[in-house]
Amino acid sequence: MIQQIDGPGDVDDAAIADGSDETPTVSREAGSESELVRSADVLPPLLHLLPLPERPLFPAQVLSIWIPEESWLDTVKAVGETPHKLLGLVLVKGESAAEAKPADFYPVGTVVRMHNPSRQEGRIQFVAEGIQRLRICDWISRVPPYLVEVSYPKSPEEDPDQVRAYGTAIVNTIKELLPLNPLYGEQLQMFLAQVRPSQAEPFADFAANLTTASKEDLQEVLETIPVLPRMEKVLVLPKKELDIARLQAEIRKGVEERMSEQQHKFFLKEQLKEIQQELGIAKDDRTAELDRFKERLKTLAPSKEAEKRIDEEMDKRKKSP
Repeated sequence: MIQQIDGPGDVDDAAIADGSDETPTVSREAGSESELVRSADVLPPLLHLLPLPERPLFPAQVLSIWIPEESWLDTVKAVGETPHKLLGLVLVKGESAAEAKPADFYPVGTVVRMHNPSRQEGRIQFVAEGIQRLRICDWISRVPPYLVEVSYPKSPEEDPDQVRAYGTAIVNTIKELLPLNPLYGEQLQMFLAQVRPSQAEPFADFAANLTTASKEDLQEVLETIPVLPRMEKVLVLPKKELDIARLQAEIRKGVEERMSEQQHKFFLKEQLKEIQQELGIAKDDRTAELDRFKERLKTLAPSKEAEKRIDEEMDKRKKSP
C-alpha cells in the first residue's frame, strides 16, 4: 500500500509537481548544462541531505529513490516544507544508507527536486529530478535531518572542437557496445533524442551512468568539474566495459565450441558402436558386462540357492535399460 506523506511536515504533491503528474524533465538551452531553468544564482545556499549507498546520481538524471522511512522521514518532511522542494543527494561510503553519518558523505553530490513523495512498507519513495552538482561547504546540522551549506561549482569554458572530439569518441565506443548489450542501444537512442554529443556536461554524465562502473569510479567523475578532464575519465569507463564484454563473448564462444566438439565426439562414438554391433564385431556395454560376470563366476562354486538368485539378477540386468 502506498501512502502519501502527511503530518506536521506534510508534503504537498500539487506544489511539488507544479500542477503536473507527468514525469519531470530538466529544461536546458542547447549546448550548455549550466543554462537551467533554475540557474545556480537562485539555488538555495542551505540544503537538507539524503544518502545514496549504491551509485551517485548525476545532473540530468530523473530517478526513483527509495530510502528507509524510519531514518529519513523527518528529512523528507523538512524538504516538503521548503518552497523549492530541493535537497541534496550524496553518495555515502559503505553499503547502507540507514545510519549514514556526516563522515560517510562524499564532498560532491547533486541537488535535486523532490517529486511525489510517498510511503510504502517502511520505505519512502520519490522521484528525484537532477539539476546541478553541489559541493558541501559546512555542516549546519550533524544529526538528521542533515542540513548543510553548499556551493554550486561550474565548469570553465572549453575548446568546442576538443569537446566535440571527445563526445564523438564516447559515442563510437558506446556504439561498439550495442551488439554486445542491446540495452545500451535503447538508452542511447532515448538520450540522443534530447542531448547532442556537443553538449558536453550532460553527455559525459550520461555516458558514465550508462556503464556498470564501481560507485567510486562514478563518484570520481561526479567530482571532476572541468568538462575535458571529466570526459577523459568517462571515455575510459565504456572502454573497460567493451573490453569486459569482448572477453565474456570470447569465453562464451570457447565454451560453446568445446561443448559442440564433445557432443560431436559423443555422437561419433555412438555411431561407431552401432556399426560394430551391426557387423558383429563388438558387443554393447550391457552384454559385455554380463559376459565378464559369467567368466568370474566360473571360478566360484555357489550353492544352488545362490546360483538361482544370481541367474535372476543376471536376467534382470539383461532386460534393464
